[in-house]
Amino acid sequence: MTTTAPTSTLRTVPRSELPEIHIAPNVTRMADEAIAALARMPGIYERGGRLAHVVRVPEPPKFRKGVKLVRAPGSPTIRVLAYASLFERLSAAAHWCRKTKTGVRDGLPSTPAVRAVFDRGEWGGIPSLVGVTTAPVFRPDGLITQTPGYDPDTGLLYWPNATYAPVPKEPTIDDARDAYRFLCETVRAFPFAEEHHKAAWVCSVLSILARPAIDGPVPMFVMDANTRGVGKTKLVDAAFSIALGYGAACTALPEQNEEIRKTLSCCVLAGDQALLFDNIKRKLGGEAIEGAVTSTIWKARRLGSDEQMHAPMRMVLFATGNNATMTSDLSRRSIQIRLESPLENPEDRSDTFDLVSWIDEKRHHLVTWALTILRAWHVAGRPQPSKTMGSFEAWSEVIPQAVAWVSGIDPLAARASSDVENDEERMHLSAIVTCLDAMTAGGGTISAKQMIVALYGTGDRHDGTTTMDHHPSYGAAREAIESVTFCKPGQTPVAQKLGRYFDARKGQVVKGMRIFRGPVSQGTLTWTVKKGG
Repeated sequence: MTTTAPTSTLRTVPRSELPEIHIAPNVTRMADEAIAALARMPGIYERGGRLAHVVRVPEPPKFRKGVKLVRAPGSPTIRVLAYASLFERLSAAAHWCRKTKTGVRDGLPSTPAVRAVFDRGEWGGIPSLVGVTTAPVFRPDGLITQTPGYDPDTGLLYWPNATYAPVPKEPTIDDARDAYRFLCETVRAFPFAEEHHKAAWVCSVLSILARPAIDGPVPMFVMDANTRGVGKTKLVDAAFSIALGYGAACTALPEQNEEIRKTLSCCVLAGDQALLFDNIKRKLGGEAIEGAVTSTIWKARRLGSDEQMHAPMRMVLFATGNNATMTSDLSRRSIQIRLESPLENPEDRSDTFDLVSWIDEKRHHLVTWALTILRAWHVAGRPQPSKTMGSFEAWSEVIPQAVAWVSGIDPLAARASSDVENDEERMHLSAIVTCLDAMTAGGGTISAKQMIVALYGTGDRHDGTTTMDHHPSYGAAREAIESVTFCKPGQTPVAQKLGRYFDARKGQVVKGMRIFRGPVSQGTLTWTVKKGG
């Protein structure tokens, strides 16, 4: 991979052009002058309350517990400026000298002054770094960043890793349609379940390239398939390779929420533009991931320290899994891209093509085609043909609108929350509400205990069989209730736990029905179902 590096931060400057900093007891004065001198040097930034710089990745960085993040050698990553590195840069940024009885003598930067600069927390004149991009990006004003270097309007450092074809200034809708068709050629071998899933994949590419234009969070993209070997990870790799120039930076999903938070913190601080949680085998969700998807500022403790860090959360999250399920909170924050193969062993199919070579050969055009879609949509007046996605209004106003305008397909149809079967929690609630509706037909009420007795009979244990299935919904309801009440196999669910479940979900709509409290009967809460809004 060819990488064009920004100007070196340690370029040699003639001594006559360097500012002089006189070493003396006034630490504040020396620190102020040192920051002013540092601001004249390229490549020094403020990020997350620390000074930072951008370096090349020499090899895939090692991660906690042996997990590695795949990053291409030579790709840029953000690093906090260590104390020793700051000392080195300050010695190059200014002529440090000390007055003596015999005249002025050269010196090294004052240690108290360097420490003061290091811990200052704010540095006037030092630009703030939001992130690093290796490809041109779509800006909030509809222009395309195509000049290498730091862009003060977006806070991005453009560090190109290829020579890109220029994006047309005034592309037409026909140009955009051609660009969409060419972009979709990349994934022609993937068995998308519906056309809106392919449109959603295009959205994932555009979301990375247009992240600076989105003043808000971006939903998570979940690549889902009916079986193994269909190409979920390759589909993410295709999106990453186009937008970034290297394959998916990926990690397994840690078991503990705190480990997930540490993973995300490392990636946010490094300025990763996208991250993949690969091959998910359990329900996807949890406080850390759900919070990350809707965050614009990421706050966490810096690893190995009690210091609180904060940095812009501009990373687009991806996940892959077979028949993936998500928590309710994550499903409404996700776009689910479904692949369905009719083959028993999809990995053995013979009609594949060399995706890696295709992207390597055409990437400079693929990026231009993707940006042409966005630029043409902007030139056309930013038409809004599709709906918006709650909590992601800023993203909805750009990415799915542009894709729907150029393709005639609504990518928001791929929202995970649009299908109850994508969300195990909603599936359970749907089964329970359907059963409750059958038991309270005509507007009646029933207590949690009465519902348990109707489904299981009396007693603390059951053998899993019953002759009391008066309604087709009873079987699914038993399975759902046992899951939501954490009932052990062979035991009858506890009515109090079911009652608490009802209370926590009263008023929540599923399949046009809602649970509501009924009147108290003999000191016991009863429940009913209301249909419609």
